[in-house]
Amino acid sequence: MNTTKKVAIIGAGPSGLVMAKTLLHHYPKGYFEPIIFDSKPTVGGIWAVTRPDGSTLRNGSSEFVDCFMRTNLSRFTVSFSDHPWNGESQDKDGNEENMFPQAWRVVIRTQRNQVDGNTPTARRWTVVWTDQSRSDGEEHLSESFDYLVVASGYFSRPFIPSITGLDQFPKDRVIHSSAIRSSSQILTSLGGDGGKILVVGGSMSGAEAAASMALDLPSKSIDMERKRPVIHHITTRPFWAVPTYLPANDQPGYFLPLDIVMYDLSRRPPGDIQYALGPVTAERANMVHAYFESLLGTDQSDVAEELALKAQSQDRSSAPWVAVTDHYPGFVRAGDIAPTLGRVSGTSWTGEEAGSKGVVEIEQNDGRTLKLDNVAAIVFATGFTPFDSLSFLPEEILQFLEYTENDTVFPIVLDEKGVRNPKIPDLGFVGMYRGPYWGVMEMQARSLARQWSGQVNNVNTNNDMTKVKDLRTTSSRAQFPMGDYVGLMETFAREMHIPRKSLQGHTTERTGPVIPARYFEPTSTGENDNSNNSKIASLRNLLLDPTEPSSNHKERQRGLSKAILRALHGHWLYERELLPEMKTVTGQASIRLQKASFDKDSGFSMEFIYEEDSGSTTQEEEGKVIFRISEQDGRIDTARHTTKGRFRFVNVEKIEDGDSSAPYQYRHLAKELDVAPSDIDRNYVFNMKGVTMTSWKVKVENKQTNTATVTKYSR
Repeated sequence: MNTTKKVAIIGAGPSGLVMAKTLLHHYPKGYFEPIIFDSKPTVGGIWAVTRPDGSTLRNGSSEFVDCFMRTNLSRFTVSFSDHPWNGESQDKDGNEENMFPQAWRVVIRTQRNQVDGNTPTARRWTVVWTDQSRSDGEEHLSESFDYLVVASGYFSRPFIPSITGLDQFPKDRVIHSSAIRSSSQILTSLGGDGGKILVVGGSMSGAEAAASMALDLPSKSIDMERKRPVIHHITTRPFWAVPTYLPANDQPGYFLPLDIVMYDLSRRPPGDIQYALGPVTAERANMVHAYFESLLGTDQSDVAEELALKAQSQDRSSAPWVAVTDHYPGFVRAGDIAPTLGRVSGTSWTGEEAGSKGVVEIEQNDGRTLKLDNVAAIVFATGFTPFDSLSFLPEEILQFLEYTENDTVFPIVLDEKGVRNPKIPDLGFVGMYRGPYWGVMEMQARSLARQWSGQVNNVNTNNDMTKVKDLRTTSSRAQFPMGDYVGLMETFAREMHIPRKSLQGHTTERTGPVIPARYFEPTSTGENDNSNNSKIASLRNLLLDPTEPSSNHKERQRGLSKAILRALHGHWLYERELLPEMKTVTGQASIRLQKASFDKDSGFSMEFIYEEDSGSTTQEEEGKVIFRISEQDGRIDTARHTTKGRFRFVNVEKIEDGDSSAPYQYRHLAKELDVAPSDIDRNYVFNMKGVTMTSWKVKVENKQTNTATVTKYSR
C-alpha cells in the first residue's frame, strides 16, 4: 500500500521552494512527494532574474526585478535558516549555483491552469495544467494530490489606479515602477525636452523610484543645453525615510544594517514574545513614531515640510508609514525631488505633436487642488494586487475563504499567521501576505508540514480568524498588518518547540536580532549544519565589540562610511577662517550624488561630488572633491584635481552638549591621508544625531607654508 502523501505546490518562488525543501529534508524519504507548478519554466519567482552578462538562471527569467536591485534588508534576513550568502557554492563549471540549490530535487511542471476540488468534504485535489515544453503543441494533463499549498506570491499584478484622462497620455509616458529596468530609459525617451516627471505612491517603491530617477538626472552644471527634468513625488501621507544603516543599539556611534537594529530581541518587554496582530492604537502609533525619530535624529521638517512628522501633529496618532531608502532625503534636500501630499484626481494631454506635455490635477490633503503642467511622464509606484495569485482556485473554495476583491491586503480570510483556514485542513498558504519575510515563509512551511505529518502535538496553533476579519474593516491598520516579524518568528518557534540559537554561548540570553538561522532545525542527514553554523558565526562577528581584534571591521567600516556620506548629501552653508590672517569668508557648498563608471577593480557604483560657489576656495581646498566608498574595505576614498586620499576614522565621542532628550548623538573624528606623500593635513569632525548630520568641520593645514583653513558647515 502506497502511503506517500502527495503535495501540490503552486508557485516556484522562495515560498514554494522552502515548502518543498521542508517536506523533503525533514521527513523520511518517500513520506511526502511534493510537486511544484509554476507558470514559467524557471525557479525563483520574481528573483529569477537576468544576470548582468545577459544569461539567466537555468532557462528563464522573471523580468520583474532588475538584476542590480539591492534588497532592503541584510543577507541575514533575506535568507533561509540553512543556506548562507557568504561562500556561495559553485557547480562543476565554476558557475554560481542558485541561492537555494536544495530545491532542485523537486519536479517542476510548467503553466498552471486550474485546480479542481476540493470541498471540505472531498479527499483529494486535482491539478490540471498544460505542458508547453512539448514541440508538438500544448498538452493538457492532470494529477491528484492529498494536499495543496498556495505559494503563488502576493505581488502578482502591478496596480495602476483608474484616473480620469489617464488614457490620453501616450502609453510610453505611463509606466509602473516594476517595469523600470533602468530609470535612465525614461529620461532618454524624453529627449532634451525636460518637463516634470511624476512618481505617484508613497510606500517603499515610491521613494526608491523617485530617488532612482533623481540619480539619473543630468548634472545641473555640465548639461546646461539640455532641459533638466524635475521629479515630483506625490504621496498621500508623510512617511519615515529610513536608510539601510541605523545607529547600533549597543555599539555607541556605529551603524549596523537596519534589520539587525530593529529586530533585536532586547527591544521587546520581558517574558514570552507574542505576535501582535490588530489595529494600531494612537498610543502605539505615537510610540513607533518616536522610535523612528530617535533613529533618524529628526522629525524630517529639516528635509521638507511635506515630510514632517512633528511630535504634536495629528499624523503621529496614525499608523506610521516607512520607506527604506538611502538617498531620498538627500535628493529632496538638494532640490532634485519635490514631494507633494495628495492624490492624483485627473490628467489630460495637450496634443499629438512632438514636445506635447500633460496636465495633472492633485487633490491636496488640505482640500485645495494643485495643477501641475508640463508633465512629461508618470511613474506609478502604487503597488500590486494579489488576485491573480488566487485565480486558479475553484469558486467554492474561494467562497469558503471569504474571497473579496475589495481588499488588496486581506483578499481571503486565514488564521492570524496566514497559514490556513480551519474549514479546509488540507489547503495551506506560504508567503501569501503583504510583505513576506523569508524566515516567516520557512516557519509557515514547517507548520503545515507538521500538521500534515500527523505531528499535531508538536504544533500548538491558533486558528482564530477573528482578528483578520476585523482588520478588513478597520481604518487604523498598519502599513504591513502582519509586519510583526519578531513576534511571528518567536510565536512560531514556541508553538513548534524550536529552540532559538544563542549568540553568546548560553541558552538563556534574549538578545541580538531575529534571523532565520537562529531557528534552525537539523535535517536527518545533518547536511546543512555547517552552513547554518557559518551564518551564526558571521552574525556573532558583526555584533562583537568594535574594540575586539576579531570584530568585523570591514562591515562596520562600510556602515559608518555609508552613514556619513549619505548624511552629507545636499546643500550646506559654510564659514571659512583663513589662518594666520584671521580672515573669514562665507559661502554655499553642495554635495551631490551621481553614478560613477563601473570599474572591475574598484567596483564603485556611486560617488558624492563636493562643490562650492565660486570665489571662495583656496589652493588647499581645490574647489571640487569626489568621495567614494571602496568595495574592498568599505573606507571612504577621495579624489581631487591633483591628489587622492583615504579616510581613517580615528575616534568617536558622545556629544554631551546636544539635545538631552535625543539618543544616538556622536561626534566622529577622521583624518584624510593622501595616497602620495603630501604636506597637506586634513582633519574632519562630523556631528551626528541619529543618521542626520547636524554640522561638520574640516581643518586643512599646509605644513610647508604654515597656513591653515578651518571651515564650519551648517544647514
